[in-house]
Amino acid sequence: MELSIDTSTRFASIAISSNGEIQNQLSWRSKRNHSIELMPAIRELFGRNSTSVTELDAVFVTRGPGSFSAIRVGMSTAKAIASGANIPIVGVSTLLLEAYPFIGLREKVIGLVPAGRGRVYAGTFRSDGSQDSDYRLLRLQEEPLHPDSDSLFCGESVVDLVSEGYLDETSLTLNVPAPTRLPSVLASIGYVKLHEGKYENVETLEPIYVYSAQIDSAERNRLSKRPN
Repeated sequence: MELSIDTSTRFASIAISSNGEIQNQLSWRSKRNHSIELMPAIRELFGRNSTSVTELDAVFVTRGPGSFSAIRVGMSTAKAIASGANIPIVGVSTLLLEAYPFIGLREKVIGLVPAGRGRVYAGTFRSDGSQDSDYRLLRLQEEPLHPDSDSLFCGESVVDLVSEGYLDETSLTLNVPAPTRLPSVLASIGYVKLHEGKYENVETLEPIYVYSAQIDSAERNRLSKRPN
């Protein structure tokens, strides 16, 4: 059996799966209380499933990007469980988790996760499931989103972005009420990665850090102006 943990944003979820298939799950709106609520929720889930840590074969956990402190809670808990039980841990990108159910519906699927007012984390995935580019932190006033016929926007940020006028509510935008990330998807991705041997070193696993596209652009400009 496997334990999945997602504390990327104000919405949290955990699940018990067997060979990647969900057995029991819990999802809730945590706001900023992940450190208080996560372990009691895991104990409740184990009780519902008549399962204990000793029966786990792996832990799957979201690595972000997202709320830094919330991700730290989920990852530190996942790492403690994996280390204590001596089982593999698999880290999964929050943006891949958002986009995964929709990959193939357009040439590019763009997952969006909130990063504070007027900002989003963005990750683009092609129809074959490959990542199109590095994850980015976008400041929408300066780096607006540009929908086109080849792209589909999805993820937790979409509802707010539509209401704030950053996105139009069109067929190119999946305006789905939160929570948009499903524990079943995390369990499925984690199980595939586990059996491909793509699990992590529990000691070195870290959150995904993302910087503003403007910072990247400024750095490229700085380097391009260096004398030869």
